[in-house]
Amino acid sequence: MKKIILVLSSIFLCAALVINPASAHELESDTTIGAVLHIQPNDSPVVGEETTYRLAFTDTANKLDLNACDCSVEIKFEGNTIETRALTASSKLESTNTYTFKEAGSYTLIATGKPKALDTFGEFTLTYPIRVTSPKQIQTQAFPIALAVGFGLLIIILLLVAVRADRMLGTPKK
Repeated sequence: MKKIILVLSSIFLCAALVINPASAHELESDTTIGAVLHIQPNDSPVVGEETTYRLAFTDTANKLDLNACDCSVEIKFEGNTIETRALTASSKLESTNTYTFKEAGSYTLIATGKPKALDTFGEFTLTYPIRVTSPKQIQTQAFPIALAVGFGLLIIILLLVAVRADRMLGTPKK
């Protein structure tokens, strides 16, 4: 019985390790300043559709104010700069911008900033990889495979525990 539980636990652990976690909303930082990039829709930009990207900044020194920042964002495709524009501050620590990607592939978004006045905050450069898909490449899974595997293993373990408990308690003979 212990061998069966060990084997099932090992299978479940291997399945959990193989699953590639999503990388949305990762914090990138440079010195005391960092930002989390959020892309709409659903952190999955699509070719030809307007994409809204928001950078939510943090500053451990509490000196950053995007309104007092000479900030810009550069978008690169296959190593070539395709657009550079000023970062639009929607609040003291948040920037909201839009862009429409023209081709599927790997892009890089680079946010840079330096203070307009001396001795306020340090310069920063934050780099984010972005994967853009064409509309036909988007696939949704109604019931993720990992969830199905997990439920299946849970049911098997519960059945094994029930069988073991039945054997240990013994069924009275008539």
